[in-house]
Amino acid sequence: MVDLWQKRLKIYQKQLLKYGKYVFNDNFILALFFMLGAIAYTYSNFLKTLSLKEDYWWAKPVVLIILVLLLRFIKVATLVSKPDIVFLLPKEKQMKIYLKYAFRRSKQIALVIQIIGIIILTPFLIYGVHLSKVMVGIIGLTQVIFKLTDFKLIQNQYFQPWNKKYVESIRIIFPVIVYLIAFYINPISGLILSGCLYLGLNFYVKKISDKPLNWTYLIDQENNRQKRIYTFFNLFTDVPQIKSGAKRRKYLDKFLFKAKYPTRHIYQFLLSRAAVRNPEYSGILIRLTLIAMVVISAVDIYWLAVVMAVLFSYLIIFQLLPLFNHFEGNVYTHIYPVKKVYQLQDFQTLSMIILTVCDVLFLISGLIGKMTLQEIIILMVVLGMENILLSRVYIKIKLKIT
Repeated sequence: MVDLWQKRLKIYQKQLLKYGKYVFNDNFILALFFMLGAIAYTYSNFLKTLSLKEDYWWAKPVVLIILVLLLRFIKVATLVSKPDIVFLLPKEKQMKIYLKYAFRRSKQIALVIQIIGIIILTPFLIYGVHLSKVMVGIIGLTQVIFKLTDFKLIQNQYFQPWNKKYVESIRIIFPVIVYLIAFYINPISGLILSGCLYLGLNFYVKKISDKPLNWTYLIDQENNRQKRIYTFFNLFTDVPQIKSGAKRRKYLDKFLFKAKYPTRHIYQFLLSRAAVRNPEYSGILIRLTLIAMVVISAVDIYWLAVVMAVLFSYLIIFQLLPLFNHFEGNVYTHIYPVKKVYQLQDFQTLSMIILTVCDVLFLISGLIGKMTLQEIIILMVVLGMENILLSRVYIKIKLKIT
């Protein structure tokens, strides 16, 4: 079973590397670098505004929400598949060894994330919540115990599933209650309560571990976990495991290009509908735009906000480039009496419109971020010049059409 786990883990890691290179390309890494830098700088400036002498009523609820949400990160990667219910059923008792290694790996990753989260929150816990370093350490230990408890709940579901609502209430409501006690009464009390829950669940799971595995639940959970990962990868490249169907979105028809004669600009009609109705394009467009709006409105430094707006405009066009060849697999488009250069012109027109809409949203975000009128005008000019370069020059170079 150990060999089976290691073999599957290697295959799984190869899959992640295969699709990861399309996600974490140079452009994405650059955007991520700037975004994390902007967030870190904003967080640093925010911490400087805090004082140990002032009481912030909102600090404890904010930390509580962050800690509870942090517990939701990382599921158990069992790497089981549907055929296992048939082929591994005779070796069900040995599956405990397999699951032991699966839990060990997932725990290591999950605990590292919890510790990193606590380290990032430490300055805010000291200056915003007014906890001593010892109490911060106790909160961190409580968080780690809660994550271990979360894994015990998952392990319990593999042998004797409880009602889903009951399990979710334990995973969310109990941490909320404990952290309320920890922040408003005493952190040590929260640590004791979380420890009691973990010990109780640990005893219960050991007691039921001799019961048969719930193969259906085990396989469904792993399929759902992998589906979420592949759905994310599918935003950047085609993933065979994900089949995304088109969505009609009839309510947007009035904003799209209409079919006109002569058919020289038929690709305006086709590409605009593909961009709106295909989740691969509309999904990445919406996500990048929303992330950009949040970053631009949150960044205090004007020049950095301009850089982020320019960078996200570039990323939007870069991610939309595959749209140009969206209909290449359709045999009928090859018999259209439309030259490739006209298809390029239609794609450039659509790109310019998309960028303009995004730029308007970026400018609104700038206003929310308290930019002055002069700064908004400068940003508008910069984005307008970038739009022309991206839609007229960059696209033509990348698609290599003359």
